[in-house]
Amino acid sequence: MIQADQWESFALPCDPGSANQVKDVFYDLVITDGAVYNTDYFIYWYDAAANYYYKLPDENAAMYPGVGYWIYTLIPTTMVYTGVANLTGDLSLVTDANVGILNYIGHTESADKRWGDFRAANGAALKTIPNADPVNGTDTECDLAPSDLCLVSSTAYQWMGTGWDELNPHVPGLDNDVKAGYGVFVRAFKPGTMLRISDAPVVASGASVESLQANSLESSSRDNSSTTGKSKDKAKDKTQSWFIRLIAEAGLMQDRSNVFGQLNESVDGLDLYDVEELAPFGSKYLSLTFANESFADDTWGYTSDYRAMTKKPMGEWSFLVRASAEAEDITLRWEGEEKLLRGAILRDEQTGEEIPARSGQSYTFRNSGGENRFTITIQ
Repeated sequence: MIQADQWESFALPCDPGSANQVKDVFYDLVITDGAVYNTDYFIYWYDAAANYYYKLPDENAAMYPGVGYWIYTLIPTTMVYTGVANLTGDLSLVTDANVGILNYIGHTESADKRWGDFRAANGAALKTIPNADPVNGTDTECDLAPSDLCLVSSTAYQWMGTGWDELNPHVPGLDNDVKAGYGVFVRAFKPGTMLRISDAPVVASGASVESLQANSLESSSRDNSSTTGKSKDKAKDKTQSWFIRLIAEAGLMQDRSNVFGQLNESVDGLDLYDVEELAPFGSKYLSLTFANESFADDTWGYTSDYRAMTKKPMGEWSFLVRASAEAEDITLRWEGEEKLLRGAILRDEQTGEEIPARSGQSYTFRNSGGENRFTITIQ
């Protein structure tokens, strides 16, 4: 479903063959609804080499699998994909060994895929995304001065209509599903690198936060415990990593990919577990970002805020909910292990109101001037 009067990201999850013109791909919009190109709707694609957005000239323009597109339409429509299994193969990436270059690639298959299951191919090297940007201390290779170990950044960005989903398999709690029919921004570094979409399906879509914590963080605690019997058990008891997810919603607008917590491997300042969020694409948006004073202040914000372990789960996290005027009443929800939220307190910094942030509860507030500040305390 493509909403009207806002930027939407999309890609072709099948090969339409010769029926690949705009008027074929958007048959219902053009033929059924009578939409006129350049009046009722228009479509752009991103050229990574030129760092420029190009508009498709008219309804006869061809569209291709493997390319990410943007559409703006005044008439809502539902895309019906028609075609055969895509045969695009590896997707070419524009690269820069020093700073990396953002590529806007299209998801070419008809099922959601884990971002971590994608492959980066470079000559004989074929690596999963975590191995294409491996951890190096409190950073990853691509965050440092890039080496031959850095093929593509482990962080990718997916626009969901009014907000970004950040994807990073190194960071527990992020969704990491690349949606069929969407494009994603990927930063590529090593010359000759191509992106390959794995045929491995999403295996845990819709899993609860509790089960995600158990799957993602149990090994983290195990790997960072002592290697001797009694001290190993003691260390594991004291250093159980955890996270809580924050979700902001206003009607169809949503920002759901926001997590905070404590990790054995993390530090209180900026590290690889604190993922930067891109500024919104377009004038209609809903965005939740964390306001850690140690984070860079020249960015839009960060979608995750992991910190060093304390003896028990505790701390204070500030965050900012920014939204355009279309979001009048915004609801905050939180998901996490019930015992973590038992003593949690949410403070609305605009009104001074404090409420218990227990499991299953929510808080609705009026969008105040487009910027709304909150603090959540775990104790």
